[in-house]
Amino acid sequence: MKKKVQKEYLCMVSAERIKLLQRSSRKVENTGWFFLKGIVARPSTHNRSVSIVPIERCLDFNPKRVVEIEWRLLSHISTFPHFDAVVVRTRDGSRHMVRALLAQIGNCPIQGDIRYNSTATPLKDKSVALHAWKVSLDHSLK
Repeated sequence: MKKKVQKEYLCMVSAERIKLLQRSSRKVENTGWFFLKGIVARPSTHNRSVSIVPIERCLDFNPKRVVEIEWRLLSHISTFPHFDAVVVRTRDGSRHMVRALLAQIGNCPIQGDIRYNSTATPLKDKSVALHAWKVSLDHSLK
C-alpha cells in the first residue's frame, strides 16, 4: 500500500556533524535532497527509545520495519554559527523515528535530544529542536 500522507519537519543539528550525515546518506540526483534508510532492530518495551541499524547490517531476509527519510540542508544560520537548519520529509515515520534515524544512522542527533545523544546539552525549555511544519495529503483521501 502506497503511503498517502507526507510529513515535513524542521530541525536544528550541529554544523560539525552535517558532513557525517551526508556521508551516511545517499544523494538524490540533482535535487539537493539526501536519502537515509534503516531497519528498526529492537523496539523498546519499557520506554519509547528504539534501535535502528543500517540495512547493510541486517542479516535476515525478513526485515521487521524499514524506516526512511529524505532530508536537505535548509541553511547555515549566521546568528547561530554552530547549528544548521535541516528539512526532513517522511511518509512512514513519526517524529520519533526521525530523531532515531538522524542520531543512530546519520550520526547527527537533533539539538536538545538527550534520549538519542547522551552527551547533548538540554535546551532551556527541555524540548527537542524538531518542529512539524507541513503535512501533505493525497487527494484521494476522503
